[in-house]
Amino acid sequence: MSGSSPRPPQSTIKDVAARAHVSVGTVSNVLNRPETVSPGTRQQVLDAMKALGFVRHAGAAMLRRSHRTSMVGVIVLNAASPFFAEVAAGAEDVAREDDRLVVICSSAGDREREGRYFVALEAQRVAGIIVSPVGLRVPEVTSLRARGVAVVLLERQHPDFCSVEVNGRGGAEQAVGHLIGLGHREIAYVSPPLDIPQYRQRWEGAEAAAAGHALVHLVRTEVGPLGGTEAGSAAAADLLTRHPEITGFFCANDLVALGLMSGLARMGYRIPEDVSVVGFDDVEGARFGVVPLTTVRQPARELGRRATELMLAEAAAGPDHHHEHVVFDAELVIRESTGAPRTGGRPHSTPPDLTSHL
Repeated sequence: MSGSSPRPPQSTIKDVAARAHVSVGTVSNVLNRPETVSPGTRQQVLDAMKALGFVRHAGAAMLRRSHRTSMVGVIVLNAASPFFAEVAAGAEDVAREDDRLVVICSSAGDREREGRYFVALEAQRVAGIIVSPVGLRVPEVTSLRARGVAVVLLERQHPDFCSVEVNGRGGAEQAVGHLIGLGHREIAYVSPPLDIPQYRQRWEGAEAAAAGHALVHLVRTEVGPLGGTEAGSAAAADLLTRHPEITGFFCANDLVALGLMSGLARMGYRIPEDVSVVGFDDVEGARFGVVPLTTVRQPARELGRRATELMLAEAAAGPDHHHEHVVFDAELVIRESTGAPRTGGRPHSTPPDLTSHL
């Protein structure tokens, strides 16, 4: 006679529903679409699962995974950005080797639009999604994975998901440290809203660089969520009207920086004789402007490649997958848009002769 006790019967969804005093459909929604269930009811169901030792059967998720298509979804903040175009190219490099098609979606910094893309991509039965999230809604993304969709975060880290990012805080510290080292004491950070995680990281890096210098004054101004050249150009006049003492600008991406430089030139400021500008990303246009841009380089294509490799690995492994968090170093690239600050006087009142920089 065996000394082992009989295994207790496994709890079912019906048992969970009965204990939580909800319908079976509500329990199913908590498992598959938690964002559709109120927080109180969701917690009630989760407590019942824990009390009963409920374990979801992996077979159903594996069956859903086996019916996925060869498509891969990539959701970025701005598909028109050269940085995200390079990320997408890296994703395509890896996907092509695996005979997969990449579908690019642009959230335009809109949470609701991002959510609709999640729904649309799942409806197309993509194998996985790489997303640079506007705002990470963990229950929504977790439910996608529970339904067989692998998810990898780009420029955002969370312990429950694979992620790929650059050390944005460290890169920002290098950028502002460079301006401080040149002698700038009045410095502006120009950025899209800080509720976008990577821009908040860069602000924190800028603050960290300035913290050890009592004479450094750091101001911040926000542009639109896409942070393009038009927004950067408009920020030049706004900032220098309110803060004419500023001599150094750190922009959260290169498009903002290039637009800012254009606006400054129209106002008669010379770069770098009157003011200095640093960007972030090192897009192709940063190298070939009339005044080449000092910037923080991100390995954009490699970000896309590595994120896609992680996504495909998770799609293949299923529940046995172990999450990885990959962080690349940022590199300050010094070009001609930065120099020592002016020692006095106002800039030229007429636009400068830009041909002198050719």
